[in-house]
Amino acid sequence: MAFLDHLKVNEFSVVGHSMGSLIALETASLAEKRAVNLVMVGTAFPMAVSDVLLDYAKKK
Repeated sequence: MAFLDHLKVNEFSVVGHSMGSLIALETASLAEKRAVNLVMVGTAFPMAVSDVLLDYAKKK
């Protein structure tokens, strides 16, 4: 987030592919007000995901 703060980016989209989708999901959950879009491509099933991230995904 510090890098985005430095660039003065207030809103952004997050895209993750495969296992990167978990990183994208976590990033979006940490920046809930700023991450306006979340795209998860080619996610694997089943994939171990924490309850916190699952709850966040269900809310969105």
